[in-house]
Amino acid sequence: MPPDDLQTPYPMGDHLFPGLWRHLLPEDAQWLKLPSERRASCASCPKAAAGVHHPNTRCCTYFPEVPNFLLGLALQDPNSRGLIETQINHGHILPTGQQIDAGQYHTAVKSYAQNRFGELTDLVCPFLDPETIQCGIYAYRNSVCSTFFCENDHAETGHQFWEKTQDLVGHIEIALSQAAMQAQGLDVQNYMATLNSWAGDITGSFEPKGGWSLDIRRELWGDWFEREVEFLTNTAQWVLNRRDTLYSLACNHTLFEAQEFESAVRRWLPESIRSHASQVNPGPLTPVPSPVSELWYKVQLAARQLWEIPFEGGSFILNPQVTFAINEGSTESTMRLQRSGCNSSESVTPITQEQQTLLKVFHEPRQFNEALMDSPEVQNTKNAREFFAECLRSEVLVPEPSA
Repeated sequence: MPPDDLQTPYPMGDHLFPGLWRHLLPEDAQWLKLPSERRASCASCPKAAAGVHHPNTRCCTYFPEVPNFLLGLALQDPNSRGLIETQINHGHILPTGQQIDAGQYHTAVKSYAQNRFGELTDLVCPFLDPETIQCGIYAYRNSVCSTFFCENDHAETGHQFWEKTQDLVGHIEIALSQAAMQAQGLDVQNYMATLNSWAGDITGSFEPKGGWSLDIRRELWGDWFEREVEFLTNTAQWVLNRRDTLYSLACNHTLFEAQEFESAVRRWLPESIRSHASQVNPGPLTPVPSPVSELWYKVQLAARQLWEIPFEGGSFILNPQVTFAINEGSTESTMRLQRSGCNSSESVTPITQEQQTLLKVFHEPRQFNEALMDSPEVQNTKNAREFFAECLRSEVLVPEPSA
């Protein structure tokens, strides 16, 4: 079994992240103030309730790319070992980790183009338990799954924050997976060159039923072919042995990318859906400096923006599209915001009666100033300043219309 601190979720704010995040992130990440995202509840999926996502899949119509060392940790856990072994046997795992092949990528991009994310059960994540609708590798899930919230308390500002967080942790995962791979004797630059050599045979790189083709796997795994479990377990141990320096390692590790192959996959896609695929600029196979420290700076800036209040910066009112309903037998109310226009949608947020009373102050235009912050409504509301910031980002409170 992996060490206890890796099996135990890492709490940050109101969220539980994979245990390895204790060691992946810079030390001061523990002081980040995170949005609660209380509307994005997997237990009562708002998208499934609205008929947007299939209730048997929710947002898990996605093939996760999981770095080698996380797969190695999952292999050491009897609760998840079988899932990883199955993926190895089906040809989904390469030395860098679980990677989506071109055939699967085509199916995924087509679903995005048709706006059917969350609907197609044939795209379901291989780690999703169909009985419980729970993740089978939750303690070892990747950065995308860890930072995805279908609804954001802070609307687009919150979405941008989590995207930047995903970029940060995702690049840390890539850096460490390549470093761990190199430590097992697989030269990363040669590996990417081999993958690039398949740019002229995209259809030969994958099996029609899913998974990388046997030929490409033999080439990429080299002497480790049919010893995948040992290799992945070794990468996990390599990371564990360096757990106190992982962030620094990620900051200083140069990366390699198989841009020629990835660009060829994009060109291979039907023109009708190609614009929905990630843009790739093919170039020479050269080392890429790690962007991790720069990404961490961007995460910190995004976190500050979440909680900014325009103190004495104009008057604000309660959005006229906001309505309230008291939940029967509860001290909480429900706040609904109906957005109209081309991006029409409805957000539903649980709030306390004190928060509802506070918002009613804004039936008339009010400034954020000392008088407001000293008012009984603010003083009687827990974390009122943070609540204000959330309401501003989500357009519950909007600037007073010009005369």
